[in-house]
Amino acid sequence: AHPLGGRMLALAPSLGRGCFDGAAAFSTNCVLDDGHGGLIRSILGFVSCTKALHACASVCRQWRALLDRDASAEADELWRASVLSAPTAHLTLAEAVRRVRPGDRIRVPPGEHHFLTVHCPFPICLEGTPPQPRPSLAEYSASSTATLPAAPVSAAAVCATPVCADETPRAFLSVLLGALVMQCGAGHAAVLKELELRHYLETALTLTGDGDFKMERVAIRSTRAHTGARASSAVVVRGGARLVLRHSVVEDCTAALVLCAADAHVEARACAFRRNRVIVNAGRGGLVTLSGCTLSGNDHVSRASANVVVRLDGEEADEPGVQVQG
Repeated sequence: AHPLGGRMLALAPSLGRGCFDGAAAFSTNCVLDDGHGGLIRSILGFVSCTKALHACASVCRQWRALLDRDASAEADELWRASVLSAPTAHLTLAEAVRRVRPGDRIRVPPGEHHFLTVHCPFPICLEGTPPQPRPSLAEYSASSTATLPAAPVSAAAVCATPVCADETPRAFLSVLLGALVMQCGAGHAAVLKELELRHYLETALTLTGDGDFKMERVAIRSTRAHTGARASSAVVVRGGARLVLRHSVVEDCTAALVLCAADAHVEARACAFRRNRVIVNAGRGGLVTLSGCTLSGNDHVSRASANVVVRLDGEEADEPGVQVQG
């Protein structure tokens, strides 16, 4: 059965019989049709699932041509706006990476997902399932029998809540257990958000290339934190990459941030680093900026064998011997 049911196929008379019999042009007089499949592209713009777009492309050869992202920028925008859900029962995360292209989005469904190593050879957006916000006060007041919660939170408030808040630690719906390697070239950006990464023997996240990496509302934790055992390195930055962290937390790791190049740059804002052996480990230099972060229970702030600059701006640190300026 077609994933869109009979609704899409029922539009065949209005789209012209030539769409299904292989004609070169559409025989419709609709104002949305530009003579090159504009009407069908407008309809497919409501399809947000990548697998559904693949099914639409298999309807006939003309629909396949309309959805050829190499042939038109409009088709490429449709694919970029869609989301591929992985891993699932029939699609692993590694297979999903091979099916997408640079700039596409992969959404991790709720639950714990185990894998060994997944390598992303190009920049993508890997996102977890965001938590559902509580209904607003106006939505509750619309029903006289509804019971108000203690503190209703809107969708905007949920997105703005720091993940590193000590008072209310955030629970992530999407959890990945394994090693993740992401590559990004200069002039491009890779995104990682709304995810929890758990690891122990392997590095949780390795970033390669000279591009930009963004991590927002991401947690990296040890799988044996309950025993007090620290995991391996959390984030390793190779090459001249620039990493920006927002509202993220790194806990119970041997090294939170490892810089392997002199031109590597890491900027962390409103993040939390707790119970790590060292926060910054740089063997060849680099620049690390920590702004508005929480440093708690770490053995060392930085350990470097080369010229590395660590800027602390407005930190809350309880490590002995740490002088905070700014």
